[in-house]
Amino acid sequence: MEEPYYLANFKHVLNAVWRRGSGWWRDHEIALVDRFTKLSPEYQAPYVKWIQRKGVAFLCEKKHLVPALIRQRLNKEGLISQVVTAKNASDVLRHLPISDLRRWLQMPGARKEEIVAAMEENWTTLQPHIEECSWVVVQGKDLFRRLFCLYFGNAAQDLSEFVKVHLGRLNYPSYSLSAGSKFKSRAGLDAYVNWFQLSTELRADIDVEQAELIIQEANHQFESDRPFTKPLLWCWLFALKSLEKQVGDAKAIDLYVACFGRSSSVKALERLTLLQERLGLLSDAYKNLSDSKDIFARRGEQLRFLERMKRVERKLGLNINRRFGVRTPQDQSISADKASERAAVKAEFIWNDEALHIEPWVLNYYRAKGYAGVIAENAYIQSLVGFLAWDVIYADCEGAFYHAYQSGPNDLGTPGFCQRRHAIWTHWTASIINMTREQRITYFCRTLAKHAHENSRLTRFADATNEVFLCWINHLDGSQLIRLVGQVLDEYQSLRSGFPDLVVWNEQEFMVIEVKGPGDRVQEPQRIWHDFLLELGVNVQIVRVRAK
Repeated sequence: MEEPYYLANFKHVLNAVWRRGSGWWRDHEIALVDRFTKLSPEYQAPYVKWIQRKGVAFLCEKKHLVPALIRQRLNKEGLISQVVTAKNASDVLRHLPISDLRRWLQMPGARKEEIVAAMEENWTTLQPHIEECSWVVVQGKDLFRRLFCLYFGNAAQDLSEFVKVHLGRLNYPSYSLSAGSKFKSRAGLDAYVNWFQLSTELRADIDVEQAELIIQEANHQFESDRPFTKPLLWCWLFALKSLEKQVGDAKAIDLYVACFGRSSSVKALERLTLLQERLGLLSDAYKNLSDSKDIFARRGEQLRFLERMKRVERKLGLNINRRFGVRTPQDQSISADKASERAAVKAEFIWNDEALHIEPWVLNYYRAKGYAGVIAENAYIQSLVGFLAWDVIYADCEGAFYHAYQSGPNDLGTPGFCQRRHAIWTHWTASIINMTREQRITYFCRTLAKHAHENSRLTRFADATNEVFLCWINHLDGSQLIRLVGQVLDEYQSLRSGFPDLVVWNEQEFMVIEVKGPGDRVQEPQRIWHDFLLELGVNVQIVRVRAK
């Protein structure tokens, strides 16, 4: 009997990461995996299905039903249990679906706290009813969550990637794998899983006690070189934000000072200076910004720093921050006949008796003037960079790729991305500079034809044809293309959104256009792109469409 694909995938992950040093695994985990591997596929398959469910326990309803003999064998091996034992109401809630508890207690829509209170009040009556149901309680779920993290390098990805490839729906790029994993110790792996899980469970209504516990634990565990820093810092900042209204701005400032001093988090500093402004502590805000300006590495952070610095300087009566400047595009207005209003529909304007959304309307406006064009936005510019610099993005680099199901390198968008690939980056930039325009076009078209079918994070523009991209190669020289690529790869996080709506061109002219309708404003990610494109020497226009 051939193994189901999901079982084969699971075993692939298990075999890939299980054989590590003795310090990685606990005795009970080794025993559990040993019992699993000795079972036949008939018993392994339902266990793997249950492992991949969200809950730890669930009712063995029809859709989850497997023969009683299989359940009994898995129960005997300690891979599942079929009776829920709970010491108190909170223990039950950690394992059982809240929807079932609401039904039993006849409390539709009740919140978690209300459920716990009701169960504690009726615990004697409720406990036998819980234990007599046909439950499947999966053992080892935390262990296998850690195995997936070790394989994929994060807790968000799962075995669905294998399925998509198995069905022929995805084809991943080719690249060299780094040895090991981004997790260097069991402690780091456990911390990442725990903080990631907490980040998925936090809600806006956490109480003061829980927020203070999170802050205390985060401050204790924080180490900037650990892979669990990102989810930890997210939880830390979430807890701080939750405490602000409850402890007051003055106390919140002290908490943000401690967070920033420990983590050098840009977001912590931004929130700290905002609170200082609110309380009139302008000198403190100015000093914090002045002393920390070097940590604002990304364009978005630099833009926010500039605006806050100017605001604080203005309130202090200073006028010394003139060395900074944000470039802004030229504005032009176009009048158009507005279509009749329809509820929950974007503004529409009439073009040749047809009601069009604002972007296609402006595109038709320029086509009537003899321009070719494309509705662009973010996937468009990312695809241009992705195909143009494919060899750089998927170059051999330590720590960039740990498994065969990555749509992009782990360090994409981090400062120094290109310099960590110094050899291939230097070779690529020299090639782009030395090529003629015709050679660059040939190089780009060949790369697009070769890789358009592959699942790359940077090449997901739906209409990826040579025509819609070549305007950049025709109108920008080699050094401009290199700066464009380098900026997007190094600052992917800042530049992943906000690219203007349209790109239009003819033989003489090439423009990038931000389209704005009535009441629309330019947002921060858009301003970041405008500033960069203008710095690059690209003609950027804001076209505002007004109703006649």
